[in-house]
Amino acid sequence: MDMYIIILLMIIILILIVIVNLVGYNSCSLDKNNLHLVLIFISLIIITSLCTCYFMYNIKQSFPIDVVYTWAGETNSLNKRLSNNNELKYSLRSVMKHAPWVNKIYIVMNPPAKIPSWFNDEYKKKIVLLDQTDTFPKDYPLPCYNSNAIETTLPYIPELSEHFIYFNDDFFLGKDVKYTDFFTTDGKALVSDTILEKLQITKGENNLNISKYPMSAFGFYPHAPISLLKSQILKYHKEYPEYVEWVRSIKYRNNIGCSECKINNMICPCAQQHHIVARYMYDNKKAKLLNYESVTMFINSRKIYKLKYVYNKKPKFFCINDTTSNENKKKYIKKRLDLFFNKMYPEKPFFEI
Repeated sequence: MDMYIIILLMIIILILIVIVNLVGYNSCSLDKNNLHLVLIFISLIIITSLCTCYFMYNIKQSFPIDVVYTWAGETNSLNKRLSNNNELKYSLRSVMKHAPWVNKIYIVMNPPAKIPSWFNDEYKKKIVLLDQTDTFPKDYPLPCYNSNAIETTLPYIPELSEHFIYFNDDFFLGKDVKYTDFFTTDGKALVSDTILEKLQITKGENNLNISKYPMSAFGFYPHAPISLLKSQILKYHKEYPEYVEWVRSIKYRNNIGCSECKINNMICPCAQQHHIVARYMYDNKKAKLLNYESVTMFINSRKIYKLKYVYNKKPKFFCINDTTSNENKKKYIKKRLDLFFNKMYPEKPFFEI
């Protein structure tokens, strides 16, 4: 429980104790004077609660928080994992509009890093462009097209803050958010409550030379921005180096990545890092649970009609996942997305042309 909620409850309890003493513990009826006092103290409770809630909502951020994106670039491809529908452009708009408190924004690209076509020269005030050569070990064969492998390298971004939020380029903010939507006031990461269903990654023996596996959870992590602590990921890498190295050895990801799991007698997903890192932080008392189902929405190419719902309801987080390889469908979806994005995020940030 947040310490400010504890303080609020203590204040309310103290006020109630005072009321009980004033009214009289054994009194069965209230005279006019006591009733007047009771009403005054009830009003004080309400005012105190409102003030405390306002203070909690507006509490000053005490640590910097960066945002990190991974991005394949402006590729016109039928490959649904590499295609570009201008998602990053509008995801950045959503962050600038709804989370202006964010410190730096890092964009990790396939090498070589290229300045996005819609950027002007002002982007350097807020955004840092990198490619995989800045984060992967020097002897790693690049480029890497496996998002699971790429994500293991994020804590090695130079000058990245301890607290950061990981965005895929198809993650968006639908309304104003506070830093306490991602971290507690004392710096713990808020993670999906789906991590509570702990699972062993391996089903049994395999031919991999891995002596120790981390714990995972059932299914895939929610499609929403992910709160992370750099020091915890680095600690996890030191504790499970063979497993992390194996994940990085998978240069290409086939569909959702289950083929590698099946070959090696593992549950699927066996290489996705989100559940594993979240569980690791939670076990180390560096994370608290959040029910993502109540704050996020997922749309894929088959549910493009739900864009109207997103615009009207404006969920806190939403993901628009490109799941088609059909050229005609891609053209139609891109047209629909362009209309939606320009209506949802019409304001250009300072770094756009």
